[in-house]
Amino acid sequence: MSVWKVAPISVEPRIDLLQWRVMVIVPDGTFHFVGLNAATNRGRVSSAIEEFDTDTSEGRTRSGRMYRLLGSSGFAGVAEYVWAGWCAVNQVDSYIDMTELYEPEVPHDDA
Repeated sequence: MSVWKVAPISVEPRIDLLQWRVMVIVPDGTFHFVGLNAATNRGRVSSAIEEFDTDTSEGRTRSGRMYRLLGSSGFAGVAEYVWAGWCAVNQVDSYIDMTELYEPEVPHDDA
């Protein structure tokens, strides 16, 4: 399995992610979506997250691409593989899983 170059934003302006995670690179502090592209079933790592709407679970990255987080977080094997390759190519030695910050809030039943 290899790591592919991504399609230009004009071809793929929006990506829905399944089994997603959010990682922050240490020490630079950039956050990245990592998950399974719902349309292709391939692993995906985003550029740095610039904006995120917790109501819609959608975020815009530095590249301008929009990502929508579908379903529950997780970590598909193929996404883990792509993340490891991305880290190697970008010389990332340390990161922290910050997925919990992006999980949708579950309403509490206080009745």
